[in-house]
Amino acid sequence: MVMGAQALEDPSTLVSSLLHYLKRLLDFLMKQRIASGFFLAGVFLGVAEPTVSSLWIGMAVVILGEALRVWASGYIHKGKKLARNGPYAHIRHPLYTGNFLLGLGMCIMGSSIPFLLLYVVLFVTVYLGIARSEEKKMEETFGAEYALYKKNVPVFIPRMRGWAVPGSVPEKFHFERVMRNREYNAWLGIVAVAFILYGKFLVLP
Repeated sequence: MVMGAQALEDPSTLVSSLLHYLKRLLDFLMKQRIASGFFLAGVFLGVAEPTVSSLWIGMAVVILGEALRVWASGYIHKGKKLARNGPYAHIRHPLYTGNFLLGLGMCIMGSSIPFLLLYVVLFVTVYLGIARSEEKKMEETFGAEYALYKKNVPVFIPRMRGWAVPGSVPEKFHFERVMRNREYNAWLGIVAVAFILYGKFLVLP
């Protein structure tokens, strides 16, 4: 009670306390992002009120996001080699950008503006931290090579013209890498959510 009274009397203490608890919440969401994602997905499916237009528009955004994920998965080497080709020549985190579009599209399909706004805030907040942590590991693993790549390729907003190391040979897309990275799990998830939302659309008055 004394601490609470002090926080009310001193605005800086209140702000400091709020930032402290917000950081703890974000740390929890980052560590438990899969479990948190399933929980939020369940809440979303419960409150969703899809319409014809929301289903079509949302599915178009979902397909765009998954297409970006598939494109990126065809160039991933899983820590063995720095991916610089395909979408990685335009943006440093195409998988995360694809994830964002996937979730955004599903929120649009569900026609829930409050949930869409919540999703955007949580995604940007959590994934910015994840991206920073991942980039530190990449710098430790690939050193100057990643530093040069980071200097020339933006984080989330793509550059129009792809960047490449002068004199390097472009790498080709490999669909077997897409399957090796189990991207088909995302396809199954998309189909399941689409069926549930379409089912809700049919039964809603």
